[in-house]
Amino acid sequence: MGKSGGSEPTATSGGGVATDHVMLGIGLIVLSMLCMSMLDAVAKHLVATYPVTQMLALRGIVTIGIMLALMPRSGGLATIRTANLAGQIRRIGYSLAAPVLFFTALKELPLADVTVMVFGGSFFMTALSVPILGERVGIFRWSAIFIGFTGVVIAAEPTGEKFGMTTLFAVSASVAYALLMIETRRTGFQDSVYTQTLYPAVGVTFVVWLTTPFIWVPVQMADVGWIVLLGIFALTGHFLVYKAFSKAPVSVLAPFEYTALIWAALFGYFIFNEVPGAQVWLGAAIIVASGMIIVWREASLSRSKQPTLPTMGD
Repeated sequence: MGKSGGSEPTATSGGGVATDHVMLGIGLIVLSMLCMSMLDAVAKHLVATYPVTQMLALRGIVTIGIMLALMPRSGGLATIRTANLAGQIRRIGYSLAAPVLFFTALKELPLADVTVMVFGGSFFMTALSVPILGERVGIFRWSAIFIGFTGVVIAAEPTGEKFGMTTLFAVSASVAYALLMIETRRTGFQDSVYTQTLYPAVGVTFVVWLTTPFIWVPVQMADVGWIVLLGIFALTGHFLVYKAFSKAPVSVLAPFEYTALIWAALFGYFIFNEVPGAQVWLGAAIIVASGMIIVWREASLSRSKQPTLPTMGD
């Protein structure tokens, strides 16, 4: 009898992952994109007053504080131990590089252009998942990713202005994020989601705090609540992302990251009075369609394959 005891047999998807786990992963990644979009909305408010690294430092203090409070219920000090220290160190590097590169590019390039290039990370994730993780990526998943990215391009409506050396920062941010998700998927087989969340939170916060004496802007009391929300959304979003990638293959989840653009359009409208144009809604419809291709494909695989019984040691 496996660890699942008397649980029902579970059908598997094309990548060898239980289909119910895949569907759970899809749900988690969609929720994580909602949290990340909330994070971006709060950050948009704060970045007008505070430097990016100071925001990351303050966010980290809130995140680490919450995680320390949860530590006794999450395994205690045992959660500090990792089965893949090298992998966690790489994740810290990627977790630091991605936002720094993104905001650096944003200073020079239009938001639409940077958005398109960063969402291109789904291509990098899928491509890298083959040689690094050994995942099998078929025509359906590649098609869904291509369709979803087409929706992003239509919705973001890149202007083509101000392209230059800073384009490298946006592309590099996309690659850094892709590598982070690949490494998260790989270390997720060995470490808990709590450990996965703790290492980059502590590592990134430590590094950015080293820069704060040189760029510190006094925090206004009116912004304390926003900073706390920044930490809560960051912790929740990253936790859900890591949990999702522990449940489903990278190539399955990649198209659903495009849903962040839908949330961004809605928050822009209701919070910042930014009215999305027709191209945003057209792009959003295409993005949803790309996700539905994956859902339909995984459901079809679930119906067509025989259930796989748990084995000894599962």
